[in-house]
Amino acid sequence: MVTPFDGDNLLVVFDGQDYRRRAKLLNIVDNLLAQGRIHPLALALLHHGGSARGVEYACSEATLGVLVEHVLPLARSELDLVDVEAQPGAYGIAGASMGGLMALYAVTLSERSE
Repeated sequence: MVTPFDGDNLLVVFDGQDYRRRAKLLNIVDNLLAQGRIHPLALALLHHGGSARGVEYACSEATLGVLVEHVLPLARSELDLVDVEAQPGAYGIAGASMGGLMALYAVTLSERSE
């Protein structure tokens, strides 16, 4: 059993529609929560722009800006999230293929700015 935090963790997922439909991410998270294997988790399933996906996820400053200026503030205002300053590592980011590249890019830039 995990020790509860004050609020929910956050996982941002690029290609969210694919993770929801193909990977059954919501079922996986529900099962892990029910088994007490993970902390409560909010998911931000970001949809890609279809044919623009390659541009959108190719280490895009614009995509990073949307994440930092819109997605994260919206999640913080609407959800009961863990204070990431008090609990480092409470937020995560994921993606596969180009979405994985964008996730890695976002993490790399965030580590440089700390």
